Amino acid sequence: MFVSSLRALKQKLVIMELTLPEYVRRPYQKLLNLSKTAVSTILSLRIPVYRLEVDGSDGLRRLGYLGEGSDLNFLACLAGGQIPERQPVARTVLFRLRSIVQQMAREYDVVVVELPYRLLDGLFHGEGLLVTPWVRWKIDTCRSWGDIERAFHWDSVWSDLKKLKGSGIQCVHTHEQSAFESFYRDIYRPSMVSRHGDLATPTPLELLQRYFDIGWLTLYMAGEHVLGGAVQYVSGKRMRVCAMGFNGDTDRQQQILVTAATYYNNLHLAWEMHCRLLDIGLTRPLLNDGVARYKRKWGSTVMFDSSQNWGFWIHISHKSAEVVHFLAQHPWIWADHGYSLKGLLVIDNQGEPLSQADVDKACRRVWIPGLGSIVVYAVPGFAPGLCLSRGPIPALGPAVEWHPITLGAQGN
Repeated sequence: MFVSSLRALKQKLVIMELTLPEYVRRPYQKLLNLSKTAVSTILSLRIPVYRLEVDGSDGLRRLGYLGEGSDLNFLACLAGGQIPERQPVARTVLFRLRSIVQQMAREYDVVVVELPYRLLDGLFHGEGLLVTPWVRWKIDTCRSWGDIERAFHWDSVWSDLKKLKGSGIQCVHTHEQSAFESFYRDIYRPSMVSRHGDLATPTPLELLQRYFDIGWLTLYMAGEHVLGGAVQYVSGKRMRVCAMGFNGDTDRQQQILVTAATYYNNLHLAWEMHCRLLDIGLTRPLLNDGVARYKRKWGSTVMFDSSQNWGFWIHISHKSAEVVHFLAQHPWIWADHGYSLKGLLVIDNQGEPLSQADVDKACRRVWIPGLGSIVVYAVPGFAPGLCLSRGPIPALGPAVEWHPITLGAQGN
């Protein structure tokens, strides 16, 4: 009962943080984080230890995991899209965390620690990756509309907008409670389940209701038929899109057009309302995430989300073919000790050592604006003449840190 009450308190603190206007929340951000930290610390006095069974393409791999394992999306990311089987091993206390990790590193190739709050990453500084469960995306709207449109990448954006003009799809803004309830029940939740299955994590009704109370619902319609919709609100100088869904009978082409309409209309509305930025939501912390690539098309940048005062610390104990393949399939977005976002790219070249031209080409292909740099590891290694560094994963050997400013990375 006590644990349930603490978890409910933590949820209320999160709701308070997200719904308060920015000018009110900002002076109390540290206090809110401290409150969440205190609750998280109590909840994590006894930390579960699991062995994760991951049935990968290279055979069965075992990963060590410390934490409640509450973020199923992150666990699925580790297991190639499937939720891995968690086998309980033991329970430990917070002050033994470092020694337990060192012990597990001798048994497992990869050890993941679910940190109850960010400050604990100081226990492992320089020995792994700190990854937040989600990364947030924004579009700067404090500029001319021409500059905003010029930031759109890839011809597919303009192709979708051209098709949208001739589609007959209209947007309707509404504050009707019945329309919101119908959207949540018949469109949003079923859409989330359809897209993500067991990994679906729809926004709770109570929280989305608060967003709707201070914002509005936009429905996208073909005649009298609702194709989809989204909930938005404005806090201070920031507009946020916090829920989006499609009707069950909406075909793929209509979904593409409704998505384009949502991004374009909200972007133009945020610009008209003189907002500083449009917050277009979260993606998984991966450079190759499909949703992240779509958000990138609209000229958005990734930013560290200060409301996530916790994350995952990933420790690699040694280099093996399985570990290299695992990391090559998961190009992470991670945070350094100063909470600046960076990329991690492991290239299994299986041939000649990588040259500077190879590194440039690989990094430009996955580059996302907002990252400070991309740390690159290569197997079998690098050609002579490259500036090598230690990097966050010493077990993989030396790395090259690729900086977009010095190399002029402005491509897609």
